[in-house]
Amino acid sequence: MTNDRQLKNTCIEKGLIDFDWDTYFSSIFGDLNIDITDEERIIVVQPDYFTAVGALDVSEEVVLNYLWSRATTRIASELNQAMRDAAFRYSSVMTGVATAPERWQTCTAKATGAWGFAAAHEYIMRYFDSEAKAETEMMVEDLRSAFKELVSETEWMDGETQKAAMMKADQMLQLMAYPEWLTHEQDLDQYYEGSEPAYPDAHFNNTAAQWYWSIGKDLSDLRKEPERDVWLMHPAIVNAWYSPNHNTITFPAGILQPPFFKAGVPRYLNYGAMGMVIGHEITHGFDDQGRQYDGTGNLSPWWSEETLEGFVDRARCFIEQYGNYTVPELEQILGKDAHLNGKMTQGENIADNGGIHESFRAYLKSLEDGEPEPALPGLEQFTPKQMFFVSNAQVWCELQTQESLLGQVLGDPHSPGKFRVLGPLGNSQDFQREFSCPDNSAMVRPQKCKLW
Repeated sequence: MTNDRQLKNTCIEKGLIDFDWDTYFSSIFGDLNIDITDEERIIVVQPDYFTAVGALDVSEEVVLNYLWSRATTRIASELNQAMRDAAFRYSSVMTGVATAPERWQTCTAKATGAWGFAAAHEYIMRYFDSEAKAETEMMVEDLRSAFKELVSETEWMDGETQKAAMMKADQMLQLMAYPEWLTHEQDLDQYYEGSEPAYPDAHFNNTAAQWYWSIGKDLSDLRKEPERDVWLMHPAIVNAWYSPNHNTITFPAGILQPPFFKAGVPRYLNYGAMGMVIGHEITHGFDDQGRQYDGTGNLSPWWSEETLEGFVDRARCFIEQYGNYTVPELEQILGKDAHLNGKMTQGENIADNGGIHESFRAYLKSLEDGEPEPALPGLEQFTPKQMFFVSNAQVWCELQTQESLLGQVLGDPHSPGKFRVLGPLGNSQDFQREFSCPDNSAMVRPQKCKLW
C-alpha cells in the first residue's frame, strides 16, 4: 500500500509509466467533495500493468488514438444508426455473431443494465418463486457442512490452518435472491435518490447522466463504514459470485430458475446444478486469491507456510491438467498453441472441482431422511446418483462461435463449458463409481488432481 505521490515517484524510479496521479484523483473525486491527500493509502492490485505500459515504445499520437477509440467504442451503441451499425460490425468481428439482436432485446438489456435493482424489484414482485429462496438457503448450509468435512480430511493442511478454514467457512455470509429492502418501493426510491429523470428525446444525455450517477454512487462509498452484506451486482441476472474482501457468497434471484434450480423437483437436479454453483463459490474463499483474506474480508493471509506449499503443489496439478486440454475448434487459428491456459484458469478450475465434490457429498447427506428420489420420465435408466451428474453437465451446454471461443480461451479465467464437465468429472471418483467407468475410460484420469 502506498499513497499517490509515493506511487508516482516509485513508478518513475523504476522506469514505469509517468502519470499525474494528483490530477487524476482530484478530477474523479472533485464533484463529490472528497479530498485525496498524500496520506491516502492505495492498493495497487496489478503492478505488472504499470510495468508493461511503461515499457511501451509508441508515439503520443498512438496513445491518443487508442484512448479515443476506447471512448468511441464505449459510447457508439448509444449514438445514431450509423454509429450503432459500425459498433455492431466491430463486435461481430470479435464475437462472430452475424445478426444484431432485435431492438426490444437491446432496449431491455440496456434498461436492465442501467436500472438493475429497479428491474429486479419488478421481477421479484411478479415472477420470483419465494420457495426458491428458502430451499437454496438450506442447500447452502448443506454445502458449507460438506466443505468443512472435506477440510477436516485434507492431508496437506496443518491442524491450525484447518481450524481457521472451518472458522472462515462459518463466517462466510450468504446473500440469497435479493436484499430485503428491495421489496419496498420507498427503499428503492431512496436507492436511486439523486439520479436524473429520463427524457424521451434525449437518449444519449439520459445514458450519460445515468453513468455519472452510478459511478458517483460507487465513489461516494470511499469514506463510509464498509458493510459486508453489500450486493455488488443487481439480482436480475443469471450469475453467482464470491467476494474475497467481504467473505460473502451471492446467489441472485436470476439464477434461481431452471436449469440451475427449481423448487419441488428431485433433489439430484438441484444439487447437481445449483449445488455445484454454491460449492464453487464457497471454494473460491480458499483458492489462490480467496486464501489471502480472512473471515471478515480483511487482507490478512492466514495459511501456514506448510499449508501454502501443499496448496501450491496440488494446484500445479490443475494447471497442468487444464493446460494440456486441446481446443480443436481453434487449431486452425492457434496451431499447436490451441490449448487452455491452465495458469490463468486455475482458480475457477479448482472451484469447479471442489464444487462438484462438495455438492455430491451434500446430496448424499440429504438422502439420509430416507425419502425416495423419483426418476424422470424417459430417463428411468439412470439412477438418482447418476442423474446428479447429468444435471451438472446439462448446465454447461452451450453454443459458441469460433471468435467467442477464441476470446474466452485467450482472456477469460473460466474454462469453456465442455472442459468444466470433462475436467472435474475426470478427477471425480464419485462420478466414475456411479457410472462404473472402466480404468481405461477417457473419463478416468489416472493421476487425479484434488484439493478438496
